[in-house]
Amino acid sequence: MVSPTDFPDTYKNGALTISYDNLMEISQGGPVVGRLLIDGEIFGNNLLFGGPFVIEKKRVYIPLFIRKFCVTGFKVCAINLESLSYELISPMEDVIFLDYSDNGFLYYYNTLGEANGKSKSIPLKV
Repeated sequence: MVSPTDFPDTYKNGALTISYDNLMEISQGGPVVGRLLIDGEIFGNNLLFGGPFVIEKKRVYIPLFIRKFCVTGFKVCAINLESLSYELISPMEDVIFLDYSDNGFLYYYNTLGEANGKSKSIPLKV
């Protein structure tokens, strides 16, 4: 079963390859994060990303791990695959488990498993 603690580390679709490098748990039994590679190039030198991610049109929606003084958590990061620019589009959550996109919205859980949480949604970037 795909979850923030167990997800594929490589995705290929045509010419696009998205993969993770140096995956590690942020705490015992907690989400796994690592560096993100898009077509073999590191995206965001000092950024750590979790999974799973959702691809919709020309964007990747992926949990970005945030670690600041006394604050840790995740925000949904929308990466434009053409320009490689990104934008944070969700509030901070302890965990973000992306589920699916539908009718212009991205659905996710803020727990490690969908059975334990309530689905939330945010608008997709256009």
